[in-house]
Amino acid sequence: MSDLEIPMPLFLNSDSIESLCPLISAVVTNWWARLVELFASPVGMVVLGVGLVGLLIGWLLGRGGGGEAATNVSSGAEADSPELVWRHEKLVLVERQQVEKHQRLIRFLDGIINPSSGDVNQLGVAVFTFAEQVREARQKVGTDLSRMQLLGDRLTQVGDEGVPRPEVVSAAIGMAGSQEKSLEKSRDLLRSIYARISDWEESLLSGEISEAHSKAELKEDTIKIKDMLLSLDSGWDSSPDEADRQIRELLESTGETVFQPLCSVVLVDGGETASLSETDRHAEILLAVDRILEVLEQPEQPKKIEEEEVSLVPDDGFRKPVAGGTTHSLNGTPPREAAPAEADEVETEIPAEEGFSVLFCSNQVGLWGQDVYRGERCRARSIAQFPDWAEWISIRRLDTGERIFSPTSAASFKNGEVDSPFGFNGSNELFYGARHLGIYSDACPNEVETRFTYGGWGFGHRMSDSSSGSASPQASGWEGVEIPGDTVFEIAIHAALPEIGELDKVLSLEPQEV
Repeated sequence: MSDLEIPMPLFLNSDSIESLCPLISAVVTNWWARLVELFASPVGMVVLGVGLVGLLIGWLLGRGGGGEAATNVSSGAEADSPELVWRHEKLVLVERQQVEKHQRLIRFLDGIINPSSGDVNQLGVAVFTFAEQVREARQKVGTDLSRMQLLGDRLTQVGDEGVPRPEVVSAAIGMAGSQEKSLEKSRDLLRSIYARISDWEESLLSGEISEAHSKAELKEDTIKIKDMLLSLDSGWDSSPDEADRQIRELLESTGETVFQPLCSVVLVDGGETASLSETDRHAEILLAVDRILEVLEQPEQPKKIEEEEVSLVPDDGFRKPVAGGTTHSLNGTPPREAAPAEADEVETEIPAEEGFSVLFCSNQVGLWGQDVYRGERCRARSIAQFPDWAEWISIRRLDTGERIFSPTSAASFKNGEVDSPFGFNGSNELFYGARHLGIYSDACPNEVETRFTYGGWGFGHRMSDSSSGSASPQASGWEGVEIPGDTVFEIAIHAALPEIGELDKVLSLEPQEV
Protein backbone atom coordinates (compact mmCIF):
# COMPACT_ATOMS: atom_id res chain seq x y z
CA MET A 1 0.00 0.00 0.00
CA SER A 2 1.38 3.37 -0.92
CA ASP A 3 1.68 6.33 1.41
CA LEU A 4 -1.14 8.13 -0.50
CA GLU A 5 -3.68 5.42 0.06
CA ILE A 6 -5.11 6.14 3.50
CA PRO A 7 -7.70 3.56 4.47
CA MET A 8 -11.11 4.93 5.62
CA PRO A 9 -12.91 2.97 8.32
CA LEU A 10 -16.33 1.69 7.39
CA PHE A 11 -17.68 2.51 10.86
CA LEU A 12 -16.77 5.23 13.32
CA ASN A 13 -15.31 3.78 16.46
CA SER A 14 -14.39 5.55 19.69
CA ASP A 15 -10.86 6.32 18.55
CA SER A 16 -12.03 7.92 15.28
CA ILE A 17 -14.63 10.02 17.09
CA GLU A 18 -12.10 11.32 19.55
CA SER A 19 -9.81 12.23 16.67
CA LEU A 20 -12.62 14.17 14.88
CA CYS A 21 -13.92 16.11 17.91
CA PRO A 22 -11.24 18.83 17.79
CA LEU A 23 -11.93 19.39 14.10
CA ILE A 24 -15.74 19.62 14.59
CA SER A 25 -15.34 21.92 17.55
CA ALA A 26 -13.11 24.23 15.55
CA VAL A 27 -15.62 24.40 12.65
CA VAL A 28 -18.61 25.11 14.92
CA THR A 29 -16.72 27.78 16.81
CA ASN A 30 -15.67 29.45 13.58
CA TRP A 31 -19.26 29.56 12.13
CA TRP A 32 -20.76 30.71 15.43
CA ALA A 33 -18.34 33.60 15.55
CA ARG A 34 -19.27 34.58 12.01
CA LEU A 35 -23.06 34.42 12.79
CA VAL A 36 -22.65 36.57 15.89
CA GLU A 37 -20.63 39.06 13.88
CA LEU A 38 -23.24 39.07 11.08
CA PHE A 39 -26.35 39.58 13.23
CA ALA A 40 -24.58 42.07 15.45
CA SER A 41 -24.44 44.47 12.51
CA PRO A 42 -27.51 46.69 11.64
CA VAL A 43 -28.11 44.89 8.35
CA GLY A 44 -28.07 41.52 10.05
CA MET A 45 -30.54 42.66 12.68
CA VAL A 46 -32.93 43.89 9.96
CA VAL A 47 -32.71 40.56 8.10
CA LEU A 48 -33.35 38.66 11.32
CA GLY A 49 -36.35 40.83 12.19
CA VAL A 50 -37.91 40.48 8.74
CA GLY A 51 -37.48 36.73 8.90
CA LEU A 52 -39.19 36.49 12.28
CA VAL A 53 -42.08 38.68 11.09
CA GLY A 54 -42.48 36.49 7.99
CA LEU A 55 -42.62 33.37 10.10
CA LEU A 56 -45.27 34.94 12.32
CA ILE A 57 -47.43 36.03 9.36
CA GLY A 58 -47.11 32.62 7.74
CA TRP A 59 -48.19 30.96 10.94
CA LEU A 60 -51.21 33.21 11.26
CA LEU A 61 -52.23 32.69 7.62
CA GLY A 62 -51.81 28.97 7.94
CA ARG A 63 -53.98 28.96 11.01
CA GLY A 64 -56.66 31.09 9.32
CA GLY A 65 -56.59 29.03 6.12
CA GLY A 66 -56.92 25.85 8.04
CA GLY A 67 -59.92 27.23 9.89
CA GLU A 68 -61.54 28.35 6.64
CA ALA A 69 -60.89 24.97 5.08
CA ALA A 70 -62.45 23.32 8.08
CA THR A 71 -65.42 25.65 7.77
CA ASN A 72 -65.78 24.86 4.07
CA VAL A 73 -65.65 21.15 4.77
CA SER A 74 -68.26 21.45 7.47
CA SER A 75 -70.47 23.68 5.32
CA GLY A 76 -70.07 21.26 2.42
CA ALA A 77 -72.21 18.83 4.33
CA GLU A 78 -74.88 21.54 4.46
CA ALA A 79 -74.52 22.51 0.78
CA ASP A 80 -77.85 20.85 -0.04
CA SER A 81 -79.82 24.04 0.56
CA PRO A 82 -83.46 24.08 -0.59
CA GLU A 83 -82.57 26.42 -3.47
CA LEU A 84 -79.82 24.12 -4.77
CA VAL A 85 -81.97 21.02 -4.35
CA TRP A 86 -84.80 22.70 -6.28
CA ARG A 87 -82.47 23.69 -9.11
CA HIS A 88 -81.03 20.19 -9.32
CA GLU A 89 -84.48 18.60 -9.45
CA LYS A 90 -85.55 21.06 -12.14
CA LEU A 91 -82.48 20.27 -14.24
CA VAL A 92 -83.14 16.53 -14.01
CA LEU A 93 -86.80 17.07 -14.89
CA VAL A 94 -85.99 19.22 -17.93
CA GLU A 95 -83.51 16.64 -19.22
CA ARG A 96 -86.08 13.88 -18.85
CA GLN A 97 -88.73 15.94 -20.61
CA GLN A 98 -86.40 16.56 -23.54
CA VAL A 99 -85.74 12.83 -23.93
CA GLU A 100 -89.46 12.06 -23.80
CA LYS A 101 -90.19 14.76 -26.38
CA HIS A 102 -87.57 13.29 -28.73
CA GLN A 103 -89.15 9.85 -28.39
CA ARG A 104 -92.63 11.24 -29.09
CA LEU A 105 -91.37 13.03 -32.19
CA ILE A 106 -89.85 9.83 -33.58
CA ARG A 107 -93.09 7.94 -32.97
CA PHE A 108 -95.08 10.77 -34.55
CA LEU A 109 -92.97 10.69 -37.72
CA ASP A 110 -93.37 6.92 -37.95
CA GLY A 111 -97.14 6.98 -37.60
CA ILE A 112 -98.26 10.15 -39.33
CA ILE A 113 -98.04 8.82 -42.90
CA ASN A 114 -100.41 6.16 -44.13
CA PRO A 115 -98.14 3.36 -45.45
CA SER A 116 -100.73 2.13 -47.95
CA SER A 117 -101.71 5.45 -49.54
CA GLY A 118 -98.75 7.65 -48.59
CA ASP A 119 -101.12 10.42 -47.47
CA VAL A 120 -100.36 12.58 -44.45
CA ASN A 121 -102.83 12.28 -41.59
CA GLN A 122 -103.89 15.93 -41.28
CA LEU A 123 -105.99 15.27 -38.20
CA GLY A 124 -103.05 13.50 -36.59
CA VAL A 125 -100.79 16.48 -37.27
CA ALA A 126 -103.32 18.89 -35.74
CA VAL A 127 -103.89 16.72 -32.66
CA PHE A 128 -100.17 16.11 -32.10
CA THR A 129 -99.42 19.85 -32.37
CA PHE A 130 -102.13 20.69 -29.87
CA ALA A 131 -101.03 17.92 -27.49
CA GLU A 132 -97.43 19.19 -27.57
CA GLN A 133 -98.55 22.73 -26.76
CA VAL A 134 -100.66 21.48 -23.86
CA ARG A 135 -97.70 19.46 -22.58
CA GLU A 136 -95.41 22.50 -22.73
CA ALA A 137 -98.05 24.61 -20.98
CA ARG A 138 -98.34 21.99 -18.22
CA GLN A 139 -94.57 21.94 -17.81
CA LYS A 140 -94.40 25.72 -17.50
CA VAL A 141 -97.28 25.86 -15.04
CA GLY A 142 -95.73 23.03 -13.02
CA THR A 143 -92.36 24.79 -12.85
CA ASP A 144 -93.98 28.11 -11.93
CA LEU A 145 -96.04 26.44 -9.20
CA SER A 146 -93.00 24.64 -7.78
CA ARG A 147 -91.02 27.90 -7.74
CA MET A 148 -93.81 29.80 -5.97
CA GLN A 149 -94.07 27.03 -3.36
CA LEU A 150 -90.31 27.22 -2.80
CA LEU A 151 -90.50 31.00 -2.38
CA GLY A 152 -93.38 30.76 0.07
CA ASP A 153 -91.77 28.03 2.19
CA ARG A 154 -88.32 29.62 2.32
CA LEU A 155 -89.64 33.11 3.04
CA THR A 156 -91.80 31.74 5.85
CA GLN A 157 -88.77 29.96 7.31
CA VAL A 158 -86.59 33.06 7.07
CA GLY A 159 -89.35 35.21 8.56
CA ASP A 160 -89.66 32.89 11.55
CA GLU A 161 -85.92 33.23 12.18
CA GLY A 162 -86.29 37.00 12.35
CA VAL A 163 -84.96 39.35 9.69
CA PRO A 164 -85.14 43.11 9.17
CA ARG A 165 -88.04 44.48 7.11
CA PRO A 166 -90.60 41.77 8.02
CA GLU A 167 -93.26 43.71 6.09
CA VAL A 168 -91.34 43.05 2.86
CA VAL A 169 -91.17 39.33 3.62
CA SER A 170 -94.89 39.29 4.39
CA ALA A 171 -95.73 41.04 1.10
CA ALA A 172 -93.58 38.63 -0.91
CA ILE A 173 -95.20 35.64 0.81
CA GLY A 174 -98.65 37.02 -0.06
CA MET A 175 -97.73 37.46 -3.72
CA ALA A 176 -96.31 33.94 -3.95
CA GLY A 177 -99.38 32.49 -2.25
CA SER A 178 -101.76 34.29 -4.62
CA GLN A 179 -99.88 32.95 -7.64
CA GLU A 180 -99.81 29.48 -6.12
CA LYS A 181 -103.62 29.34 -5.91
CA SER A 182 -104.05 30.54 -9.49
CA LEU A 183 -101.42 28.11 -10.80
CA GLU A 184 -103.04 25.18 -9.01
CA LYS A 185 -106.29 25.95 -10.83
CA SER A 186 -104.51 26.17 -14.18
CA ARG A 187 -102.63 22.95 -13.48
CA ASP A 188 -105.83 21.02 -12.75
CA LEU A 189 -107.56 22.33 -15.89
CA LEU A 190 -104.60 21.57 -18.13
CA ARG A 191 -104.34 18.11 -16.61
CA SER A 192 -107.98 17.40 -17.50
CA ILE A 193 -107.47 18.74 -21.02
CA TYR A 194 -104.40 16.59 -21.55
CA ALA A 195 -106.24 13.50 -20.32
CA ARG A 196 -108.78 14.01 -23.12
CA ILE A 197 -106.32 14.77 -25.89
CA SER A 198 -103.86 11.98 -25.03
CA ASP A 199 -106.45 9.31 -25.91
CA TRP A 200 -106.90 10.84 -29.37
CA GLU A 201 -103.17 11.07 -29.91
CA GLU A 202 -102.66 7.42 -29.06
CA SER A 203 -105.48 6.29 -31.34
CA LEU A 204 -104.34 8.52 -34.21
CA LEU A 205 -100.73 7.40 -34.12
CA SER A 206 -101.73 3.75 -33.86
CA GLY A 207 -104.21 4.02 -36.74
CA GLU A 208 -107.23 3.13 -34.59
CA ILE A 209 -108.98 6.48 -34.72
CA SER A 210 -111.72 5.28 -37.05
CA GLU A 211 -112.65 2.48 -34.68
CA ALA A 212 -112.24 4.34 -31.41
CA HIS A 213 -113.86 7.64 -32.35
CA SER A 214 -116.10 9.20 -34.90
CA LYS A 215 -115.72 12.71 -36.24
CA ALA A 216 -118.83 13.79 -34.37
CA GLU A 217 -117.36 12.57 -31.07
CA LEU A 218 -114.04 14.26 -31.78
CA LYS A 219 -115.75 17.54 -32.63
CA GLU A 220 -117.83 17.42 -29.46
CA ASP A 221 -114.73 16.75 -27.34
CA THR A 222 -112.84 19.56 -29.09
CA ILE A 223 -115.57 22.08 -28.29
CA LYS A 224 -115.53 20.99 -24.63
CA ILE A 225 -111.75 21.38 -24.54
CA LYS A 226 -112.01 24.87 -26.00
CA ASP A 227 -114.54 25.83 -23.33
CA MET A 228 -112.12 24.55 -20.67
CA LEU A 229 -109.30 26.63 -22.15
CA LEU A 230 -111.46 29.74 -22.16
CA SER A 231 -112.20 29.19 -18.46
CA LEU A 232 -108.52 29.63 -17.58
CA ASP A 233 -107.73 32.85 -15.75
CA SER A 234 -106.74 35.62 -18.12
CA GLY A 235 -102.96 35.94 -18.15
CA TRP A 236 -102.37 32.52 -16.57
CA ASP A 237 -99.24 32.09 -18.70
CA SER A 238 -97.70 35.53 -18.07
CA SER A 239 -98.72 36.64 -14.56
CA PRO A 240 -96.14 34.37 -12.80
CA ASP A 241 -93.40 36.14 -14.76
CA GLU A 242 -94.56 39.50 -13.47
CA ALA A 243 -94.79 38.11 -9.92
CA ASP A 244 -91.18 36.91 -10.21
CA ARG A 245 -90.04 40.41 -11.08
CA GLN A 246 -91.97 42.08 -8.27
CA ILE A 247 -90.82 39.57 -5.63
CA ARG A 248 -87.19 39.90 -6.71
CA GLU A 249 -87.33 43.71 -6.52
CA LEU A 250 -88.90 43.52 -3.05
CA LEU A 251 -86.26 41.16 -1.68
CA GLU A 252 -83.35 43.04 -3.26
CA SER A 253 -84.59 46.29 -1.71
CA THR A 254 -83.79 44.90 1.77
CA GLY A 255 -80.09 44.47 0.99
CA GLU A 256 -80.05 41.28 3.09
CA THR A 257 -77.69 38.53 1.87
CA VAL A 258 -80.04 35.85 3.17
CA PHE A 259 -82.37 36.60 0.24
CA GLN A 260 -79.69 36.32 -2.46
CA PRO A 261 -80.30 32.60 -3.21
CA LEU A 262 -84.02 33.24 -3.68
CA CYS A 263 -83.37 36.28 -5.87
CA SER A 264 -81.06 34.15 -8.00
CA VAL A 265 -83.73 31.45 -8.36
CA VAL A 266 -86.33 33.99 -9.44
CA LEU A 267 -83.98 35.73 -11.88
CA VAL A 268 -82.33 32.68 -13.47
CA ASP A 269 -84.92 29.92 -13.11
CA GLY A 270 -88.01 32.10 -13.25
CA GLY A 271 -89.67 33.65 -16.25
CA GLU A 272 -88.43 37.22 -15.78
CA THR A 273 -87.00 37.41 -19.30
CA ALA A 274 -89.97 35.52 -20.77
CA SER A 275 -92.19 38.53 -20.06
CA LEU A 276 -90.46 40.33 -22.94
CA SER A 277 -91.40 37.59 -25.41
CA GLU A 278 -93.92 38.25 -28.14
CA THR A 279 -95.36 34.75 -27.73
CA ASP A 280 -98.92 34.46 -26.41
CA ARG A 281 -99.16 30.85 -25.25
CA HIS A 282 -102.89 31.04 -24.59
CA ALA A 283 -103.67 32.33 -28.08
CA GLU A 284 -101.42 29.71 -29.69
CA ILE A 285 -103.21 26.89 -27.89
CA LEU A 286 -106.60 28.23 -28.96
CA LEU A 287 -105.39 28.43 -32.56
CA ALA A 288 -104.29 24.80 -32.34
CA VAL A 289 -107.77 23.81 -31.14
CA ASP A 290 -109.38 25.71 -34.01
CA ARG A 291 -107.08 23.90 -36.42
CA ILE A 292 -108.47 20.58 -35.19
CA LEU A 293 -112.01 21.84 -35.76
CA GLU A 294 -111.08 22.97 -39.27
CA VAL A 295 -109.72 19.54 -40.14
CA LEU A 296 -112.79 17.82 -38.70
CA GLU A 297 -115.10 20.05 -40.74
CA GLN A 298 -113.29 19.41 -44.01
CA PRO A 299 -115.25 17.14 -46.37
CA GLU A 300 -113.83 13.72 -46.95
CA GLN A 301 -111.93 13.23 -50.16
CA PRO A 302 -114.11 11.39 -52.70
CA LYS A 303 -112.99 7.92 -53.59
CA LYS A 304 -111.37 7.49 -56.94
CA ILE A 305 -113.90 6.13 -59.41
CA GLU A 306 -112.66 3.33 -61.56
CA GLU A 307 -113.17 3.89 -65.25
CA GLU A 308 -115.79 1.67 -66.83
CA GLU A 309 -116.74 1.05 -70.40
CA VAL A 310 -119.34 3.58 -71.43
CA SER A 311 -121.71 3.17 -74.35
CA LEU A 312 -121.21 5.80 -77.00
CA VAL A 313 -124.83 5.53 -78.14
CA PRO A 314 -126.74 8.68 -77.12
CA ASP A 315 -129.47 8.24 -74.56
CA ASP A 316 -132.75 9.52 -75.94
CA GLY A 317 -134.56 9.29 -72.63
CA PHE A 318 -135.05 12.19 -70.29
CA ARG A 319 -133.17 12.18 -66.99
CA LYS A 320 -134.65 13.50 -63.80
CA PRO A 321 -132.52 16.30 -62.36
CA VAL A 322 -130.97 15.52 -59.00
CA ALA A 323 -131.57 17.64 -55.93
CA GLY A 324 -130.07 21.07 -56.27
CA GLY A 325 -130.92 21.57 -59.92
CA THR A 326 -127.96 19.72 -61.44
CA THR A 327 -128.23 16.93 -63.98
CA HIS A 328 -126.48 13.65 -64.51
CA SER A 329 -123.40 13.73 -66.67
CA LEU A 330 -123.57 11.83 -69.91
CA ASN A 331 -120.55 9.72 -69.00
CA GLY A 332 -122.11 8.36 -65.83
CA THR A 333 -119.86 10.20 -63.36
CA PRO A 334 -121.27 12.43 -60.64
CA PRO A 335 -121.28 16.21 -61.25
CA ARG A 336 -118.26 18.23 -60.20
CA GLU A 337 -118.90 20.47 -57.24
CA ALA A 338 -117.09 23.67 -56.53
CA ALA A 339 -114.59 23.53 -53.70
CA PRO A 340 -115.96 25.11 -50.51
CA ALA A 341 -114.55 28.50 -49.66
CA GLU A 342 -112.20 28.61 -46.74
CA ALA A 343 -113.60 30.53 -43.80
CA ASP A 344 -110.28 32.02 -42.83
CA GLU A 345 -109.34 33.43 -46.23
CA VAL A 346 -108.39 37.03 -45.52
CA GLU A 347 -107.19 39.50 -48.11
CA THR A 348 -103.61 40.62 -47.64
CA GLU A 349 -104.42 44.19 -48.67
CA ILE A 350 -107.26 46.08 -47.02
CA PRO A 351 -109.55 47.54 -49.69
CA ALA A 352 -111.20 50.91 -49.31
CA GLU A 353 -114.67 49.54 -50.03
CA GLU A 354 -117.30 51.72 -48.39
CA GLY A 355 -114.51 53.45 -46.44
CA PHE A 356 -114.71 50.97 -43.58
CA SER A 357 -112.93 47.75 -42.55
CA VAL A 358 -112.92 45.65 -39.35
CA LEU A 359 -109.41 44.72 -38.18
CA PHE A 360 -110.28 42.89 -34.97
CA CYS A 361 -113.35 41.58 -33.18
CA SER A 362 -112.76 39.41 -30.11
CA ASN A 363 -112.16 39.34 -26.37
CA GLN A 364 -108.78 37.64 -26.87
CA VAL A 365 -106.07 40.26 -27.23
CA GLY A 366 -103.56 37.68 -28.46
CA LEU A 367 -105.35 37.42 -31.81
CA TRP A 368 -104.39 40.98 -32.81
CA GLY A 369 -102.24 41.05 -35.93
CA GLN A 370 -103.15 37.52 -37.06
CA ASP A 371 -105.33 36.21 -39.88
CA VAL A 372 -108.05 34.41 -37.93
CA TYR A 373 -111.74 33.75 -38.53
CA ARG A 374 -113.83 31.88 -35.96
CA GLY A 375 -117.07 33.73 -36.51
CA GLU A 376 -118.34 37.30 -36.51
CA ARG A 377 -117.43 37.80 -32.85
CA CYS A 378 -113.97 36.22 -33.03
CA ARG A 379 -111.92 37.32 -36.05
CA ALA A 380 -108.83 39.33 -36.90
CA ARG A 381 -106.63 40.25 -39.82
CA SER A 382 -102.92 40.93 -39.95
CA ILE A 383 -101.85 44.54 -40.33
CA ALA A 384 -98.50 46.32 -39.98
CA GLN A 385 -99.61 49.88 -40.79
CA PHE A 386 -102.85 51.65 -41.57
CA PRO A 387 -103.69 51.93 -45.28
CA ASP A 388 -103.43 55.40 -46.79
CA TRP A 389 -107.18 55.85 -47.02
CA ALA A 390 -107.79 55.28 -43.27
CA GLU A 391 -108.24 58.53 -41.34
CA TRP A 392 -110.02 57.30 -38.20
CA ILE A 393 -109.94 54.23 -35.97
CA SER A 394 -112.71 53.15 -33.63
CA ILE A 395 -113.24 50.67 -30.80
CA ARG A 396 -116.77 49.48 -30.08
CA ARG A 397 -118.13 47.44 -27.19
CA LEU A 398 -120.43 44.77 -28.55
CA ASP A 399 -122.28 44.39 -25.23
CA THR A 400 -123.34 48.05 -24.92
CA GLY A 401 -122.77 49.45 -28.41
CA GLU A 402 -120.59 52.30 -27.11
CA ARG A 403 -117.90 53.45 -29.52
CA ILE A 404 -114.82 55.69 -29.32
CA PHE A 405 -113.06 57.33 -32.31
CA SER A 406 -109.46 58.51 -32.62
CA PRO A 407 -107.55 59.86 -35.64
CA THR A 408 -105.07 57.43 -37.18
CA SER A 409 -102.46 60.19 -37.22
CA ALA A 410 -101.99 59.54 -33.49
CA ALA A 411 -101.35 55.82 -33.74
CA SER A 412 -98.41 53.47 -33.32
CA PHE A 413 -97.82 49.82 -34.19
CA LYS A 414 -94.30 49.56 -32.82
CA ASN A 415 -93.69 50.69 -29.27
CA GLY A 416 -96.88 52.57 -28.49
CA GLU A 417 -94.98 55.83 -28.02
CA VAL A 418 -96.29 58.88 -29.89
CA ASP A 419 -96.20 62.54 -28.94
CA SER A 420 -99.91 62.99 -28.34
CA PRO A 421 -102.17 63.18 -25.27
CA PHE A 422 -104.36 60.50 -26.87
CA GLY A 423 -104.16 57.98 -29.68
CA PHE A 424 -104.24 54.32 -30.63
CA ASN A 425 -101.72 51.81 -29.26
CA GLY A 426 -101.47 48.91 -31.71
CA SER A 427 -98.18 47.50 -30.43
CA ASN A 428 -99.83 44.70 -28.40
CA GLU A 429 -96.74 44.98 -26.21
CA LEU A 430 -96.34 42.73 -23.19
CA PHE A 431 -95.26 44.22 -19.87
CA TYR A 432 -96.42 43.92 -16.27
CA GLY A 433 -97.76 40.50 -17.27
CA ALA A 434 -100.41 41.88 -19.64
CA ARG A 435 -100.79 42.87 -23.30
CA HIS A 436 -101.77 46.41 -24.27
CA LEU A 437 -104.02 47.24 -27.21
CA GLY A 438 -106.52 50.05 -27.61
CA ILE A 439 -107.13 53.78 -27.53
CA TYR A 440 -105.61 55.81 -24.69
CA SER A 441 -106.06 59.33 -23.32
CA ASP A 442 -104.45 61.35 -20.56
CA ALA A 443 -107.94 62.51 -19.55
CA CYS A 444 -108.91 58.98 -18.45
CA PRO A 445 -108.32 57.41 -15.05
CA ASN A 446 -105.69 54.69 -15.19
CA GLU A 447 -107.45 51.88 -13.37
CA VAL A 448 -106.71 49.93 -16.57
CA GLU A 449 -103.78 51.22 -18.62
CA THR A 450 -103.97 50.57 -22.36
CA ARG A 451 -100.61 52.32 -22.73
CA PHE A 452 -97.91 52.84 -20.12
CA THR A 453 -99.25 55.39 -17.57
CA TYR A 454 -102.35 56.07 -19.74
CA GLY A 455 -105.85 54.77 -19.15
CA GLY A 456 -108.19 54.17 -22.05
CA TRP A 457 -110.42 51.81 -24.02
CA GLY A 458 -109.40 48.23 -24.79
CA PHE A 459 -106.92 45.78 -23.28
CA GLY A 460 -104.23 46.52 -20.69
CA HIS A 461 -103.04 45.84 -17.16
CA ARG A 462 -104.94 46.70 -14.03
CA MET A 463 -103.18 48.95 -11.58
CA SER A 464 -104.78 47.33 -8.53
CA ASP A 465 -106.21 43.89 -7.80
CA SER A 466 -108.79 45.37 -5.45
CA SER A 467 -111.49 45.42 -8.11
CA SER A 468 -111.09 41.84 -9.18
CA GLY A 469 -110.46 38.49 -7.57
CA SER A 470 -108.27 37.42 -10.49
CA ALA A 471 -104.57 36.97 -9.88
CA SER A 472 -103.83 38.00 -13.47
CA PRO A 473 -102.95 41.62 -14.28
CA GLN A 474 -104.57 41.31 -17.74
CA ALA A 475 -107.79 43.32 -17.85
CA SER A 476 -110.29 45.04 -20.13
CA GLY A 477 -111.11 48.69 -19.65
CA TRP A 478 -113.47 51.36 -20.93
CA GLU A 479 -112.51 54.99 -20.44
CA GLY A 480 -109.86 53.84 -17.95
CA VAL A 481 -112.29 51.86 -15.77
CA GLU A 482 -112.21 48.06 -15.60
CA ILE A 483 -115.07 46.16 -17.26
CA PRO A 484 -115.78 42.40 -17.51
CA GLY A 485 -112.88 40.49 -19.04
CA ASP A 486 -115.09 38.67 -21.55
CA THR A 487 -116.16 41.92 -23.24
CA VAL A 488 -115.81 41.69 -27.03
CA PHE A 489 -114.17 44.70 -28.69
CA GLU A 490 -114.48 45.59 -32.38
CA ILE A 491 -111.58 47.62 -33.81
CA ALA A 492 -112.26 49.19 -37.21
CA ILE A 493 -110.77 51.83 -39.51
CA HIS A 494 -112.70 54.51 -41.42
CA ALA A 495 -111.94 56.68 -44.42
CA ALA A 496 -114.00 59.47 -42.86
CA LEU A 497 -115.71 60.09 -39.58
CA PRO A 498 -119.18 58.48 -39.81
CA GLU A 499 -122.35 59.95 -38.42
CA ILE A 500 -121.91 60.24 -34.66
CA GLY A 501 -124.62 58.64 -32.53
CA GLU A 502 -125.59 59.01 -28.90
CA LEU A 503 -123.26 56.19 -27.83
CA ASP A 504 -120.31 57.48 -29.85
CA LYS A 505 -117.44 59.66 -28.63
CA VAL A 506 -114.68 61.38 -30.63
CA LEU A 507 -111.21 62.20 -29.34
CA SER A 508 -109.75 65.43 -30.70
CA LEU A 509 -107.52 68.26 -29.59
CA GLU A 510 -110.56 70.29 -28.59
CA PRO A 511 -110.95 69.97 -24.78
CA GLN A 512 -114.71 69.84 -24.85
CA GLU A 513 -114.71 66.75 -27.04
CA VAL A 514 -112.22 64.73 -24.98
